[in-house]
Amino acid sequence: MPVETADQRLRWRTSLGERIRLARTQRSLSQAELAAWLSITQSQFSKTERGERELSFFEVVQLSGHLGLPLQWFLDGRLQPRGDRRSLIAELIAYGIRDLQSAGPLGTVGAIRSVEEVFCRSLEGRPDPRVLAALPALVLLNPIRHELLLAYATRLKVLRRSGFLCDLARHFHANAPWGQAAAVDFDEPQIIEFLKSARSALVQHPEDKAPKTASRHPIWKRWVAGLGITHEEFRDRCRSIVEEASRG
Repeated sequence: MPVETADQRLRWRTSLGERIRLARTQRSLSQAELAAWLSITQSQFSKTERGERELSFFEVVQLSGHLGLPLQWFLDGRLQPRGDRRSLIAELIAYGIRDLQSAGPLGTVGAIRSVEEVFCRSLEGRPDPRVLAALPALVLLNPIRHELLLAYATRLKVLRRSGFLCDLARHFHANAPWGQAAAVDFDEPQIIEFLKSARSALVQHPEDKAPKTASRHPIWKRWVAGLGITHEEFRDRCRSIVEEASRG
C-alpha cells in the first residue's frame, strides 16, 4: 500500500478547505456559525479553510449533515462515487458480492449508489467478466425496484443486458434455491413486465410457447460468449455468493 506523504496530506487539506469555504459562502454562512456547530473556535475553523488544520472524522460527519453534502464530497469533491472499476467493485462488495475483495485495490467511496444503478453501470461497455458473473447473485441478494431498474437500464442503454441477467438469476433460483429466499419476488407482475420490456426472456412466461436456454439466447451469442464466461461459471458463482451470504 503506498505511503501518504506530508505534501499529499497538505494538498488534500488545502483542497478540502477550499471546498468547505465555497460551500459555506454559497449557503451564506459565516465561519463563526460553522465553528459553533463544530464546537471549535472561529480561528480554528479559519485554519481549516486555509488547509492548516485537519478535520476529525466526527467533524466531517457534522459538516456533512449541516451543509447537506454526502461524505463522498469531502473525499474528492464529488456528490457520488467515481465511475471507475475500483469504486464500482467497492459498491458491489457493499451489496454482498464479498468474493470481489480479492480483486485488487478498491476505490474509496463515501456514498453508495442504489443497487439498481450499480447493477446497470456494471453492464456498460465491455464489463469485467468477474463482475459480470456475479450480477445474478446481486439480484438475488438485494431488493430490486423495477421502476428504477428500468429507468437506469434505459438511460444507460443496457436494457436487454439487464433483463437477460435478471432472468438468468430467476432461472438459477427456480432450479436451485440453495436454501435462501430471493430478495426479489420474480412472480411480481412488475418484474415480469420489466423482463417483457427488456425482451430477453430465458424462462417461460405464460404467453411463451417454449422457454429459451441461456446459451441459445441472442444476448449470450453476441455478448456473453465473447467474454469467455460459461453457463456453469455463472451458476456456480451465483451459488457460491448466495451460500456465503446465507452463512452471514
